[in-house]
Amino acid sequence: MDLVRATPSEVMPAQQVNQERELLQVVMRAAQDPDIDPARLQEFLAMGERLEAIQAKKAYNQAWAAMAPALPYVAENGLNTFTNNRYAKWDDIHRACMPVLGKFGFSVSFDSRKDGETLFCIVVIRHISGHEERPEFAFPWREPSKGRSAADEVAVSLSKAMRHAFRKAFNILSVGEEERQVHGARISVEMARKLEDILAAREDDEPGMRARFMKWVKAELLADSIRDLYVSQLPRVQGVLAPKGAK
Repeated sequence: MDLVRATPSEVMPAQQVNQERELLQVVMRAAQDPDIDPARLQEFLAMGERLEAIQAKKAYNQAWAAMAPALPYVAENGLNTFTNNRYAKWDDIHRACMPVLGKFGFSVSFDSRKDGETLFCIVVIRHISGHEERPEFAFPWREPSKGRSAADEVAVSLSKAMRHAFRKAFNILSVGEEERQVHGARISVEMARKLEDILAAREDDEPGMRARFMKWVKAELLADSIRDLYVSQLPRVQGVLAPKGAK
């Protein structure tokens, strides 16, 4: 379930809110009547519970609509050393988002279950109105890898599932995602090493080349290091690093 798309952004008309409140008051007064028939009392109580649930869900939806624009972009401070891709760490996501959720009356917890080779992570989202949503997301189960115990692998799997599930549930974007949509994947570790070797050779032939190159990378490609470059930027990088006079 995509909570952002499923949440209405329009505020409920005040007249409808007042009508529901008045109806709930009528139900509560009837339920307090000592002479009311027990069967009728049960009907009134059930009606009151339904009205309270409706009001709680509407309050949840209104709070969600107000909160969505306030949710932050999260910096990509994590680095996958195998793919050379950066990602937003769970600690950073938690630190940036939880104060915003609390401000609008939301709290979050997690549940999980495993079905075969699939791990299901459930994001339990509660609002002070009493309404609760439980979006569920599926992830492939990780088998224990060399040098890591089964318990460690479970912890890693759950941590990654929580991070991804939370981002999907709240539509959390990270700084850098827009760039990846434009540029594609980052260069591999092997390619970064090759560029470092080329740069070192150029530095030997032309002292100061490295400093000028890195200044250009930061100014023109908005990258802090060679490992931050995207594959689509390679032609420009290789052109700058090519020896003078080379075609």
